[in-house]
Amino acid sequence: MSTRPKVVVTDYIELSVGGVLSVGGIGGASNRYGFVADNVEEVEVVTGAGQLRRVRRGPLFRSVLGGLGQFAIIVRAKISLEPAPTMARVY
Repeated sequence: MSTRPKVVVTDYIELSVGGVLSVGGIGGASNRYGFVADNVEEVEVVTGAGQLRRVRRGPLFRSVLGGLGQFAIIVRAKISLEPAPTMARVY
């Protein structure tokens, strides 16, 4: 049995990665595995003061994930991934 966390893919694919993380990233498996934002290891953001910051934990990190862009703009993210299955069933 794998010890790696399961990841969630958002159902709304028109958003950018930063857009998905800004709203949390709800997907079809969120009820079981959480949000896309739960798999973020690090984000690089531009704050309201114009500073480019890389954060891994702390209040700013928690605020930008699901913060609707109110605290900083996400410009880069490091997200845990896992291989996709070769076949998928979509309803």
